[in-house]
Amino acid sequence: EKDRRNPMINPSCDLQWVGRVFRFLSAGFATRSDSGILCTSLIRDILNLHLLEMDEDGFVEDATRKILEMGGQGACTSSSSGNADGSSSSSTTSSDGTSTGNEEPQLTVQNLGGLFILLYSVIAVTVLMAIWSKRTQLKEDKNKHLEVQLQQDLALV
Repeated sequence: EKDRRNPMINPSCDLQWVGRVFRFLSAGFATRSDSGILCTSLIRDILNLHLLEMDEDGFVEDATRKILEMGGQGACTSSSSGNADGSSSSSTTSSDGTSTGNEEPQLTVQNLGGLFILLYSVIAVTVLMAIWSKRTQLKEDKNKHLEVQLQQDLALV
């Protein structure tokens, strides 16, 4: 549906579905599986569970429909397949930066605020985990060094 509305893929707005679905495969998140040492398998499974629940609840379909109704995927609308003369109406930008025709909504920093908050939170947690890991490793190395020194001192006595 989104490719049908994309003026780069479907400039004349006449792209249609032909045939049937051969095999429907749902994709997963790009998380690597591990052998149980790390938590990536758990994270992958939790993400997949929540995505499946969102799909079963109809959230994904509703959100896709709302986005398509807003006209965020180009010049073609769901009710028409072009102008009366067969041409499509699309938004073009002239060399001076002014737009002619319909404009697609632009994302702003305010729209992406939640994404930035999430990104910076993950970065902060990652940095804190790296500091904690290094500090723990230094403590273990120091304790190991003291234990070896104590054993050497006891061996001399």
